[in-house]
Amino acid sequence: MSATLDSTILLTERLLQLSAVKRKEQGERQFLPVNLYEVVQMSCFSRLAQARSKAIDLGYEGEQEAVWIEGDDVLLGELCANLLDNALKYTPSQGTVTARLLRDGEAVVLVVEDNGPGIDAEQIPQALMPFHRLANVGNESGAGIGLALVNDIARLHRTHPQLSRSETLGGLRVRVRFLTTAQ
Repeated sequence: MSATLDSTILLTERLLQLSAVKRKEQGERQFLPVNLYEVVQMSCFSRLAQARSKAIDLGYEGEQEAVWIEGDDVLLGELCANLLDNALKYTPSQGTVTARLLRDGEAVVLVVEDNGPGIDAEQIPQALMPFHRLANVGNESGAGIGLALVNDIARLHRTHPQLSRSETLGGLRVRVRFLTTAQ
C-alpha cells in the first residue's frame, strides 16, 4: 500500500510539474541568473542516499566553480533531478552514474550517463514523449513522464536534450547544452 501511495504521489507531482512547464511555455518567461554548478551539485548531493541503497557509484566531474546561465532555477533543478532519478532507477546495483558539467566555448554542457540498459537509437524520439514507456524498463515502475519533463524544461530554456549510448559506461547518455552568461 505504501509503495502504491508513493507512486501515486510521485506521478501527481510530475504531472503538476509538466503542467507548470506547459503554462510557462505559453506565458512570459522571466529568467534570472542561475548557477548551474550549484544546481547540479545539490541534485547529486540529495541523491547520495538513493545511490548508496543500490551500491551505485554516483559521481560528479567537470567544473568546480560557478557556471552562470539564464533560466528558472526551480525547473533546472527538476531537469537535473529527473535525469539523475532516471539514471539511478535503471542502473543495476553496484553500477555507475556520472554527472558532468563541461564548458564548451560560450556554453556549458550538462551530461548525465550511466551503465544501465540505455535506449536504442530508434526509440529515442518516443522516450521524450509524455506517458511513453520503453520495452526495456524491466520491472521498474513509472509513468513515462521523466524524460518528457526534461525535454519540455530544456525547450523552455531554448535547448534540447540529446540522448545516445554512453561510450564510456554503455548505458544512457543525456547531454543538454546551455548558453552561459557573464556574472
